[in-house]
Amino acid sequence: MDQRLTQPAPAPKRARNSSKTKADIPVAGRAEFAERGFEGARVDAIAERGRRQ
Repeated sequence: MDQRLTQPAPAPKRARNSSKTKADIPVAGRAEFAERGFEGARVDAIAERGRRQ
C-alpha cells in the first residue's frame, strides 16, 4: 500500500506573534473560568480558546 495515501497532511505553519499570544492567554483564561468555574476550567481548553482568538 502506498504510504502517501495513509499519512495525514501536515498542518500548515502559522506565523507566531508572541505579543498577541501573551495578550490572548489571560482573555481566554478569564472566559474559561467564567464559563466553567474554578473546578471545571482546564489548561488545554484555555490554550484552545487562545488559539481561536
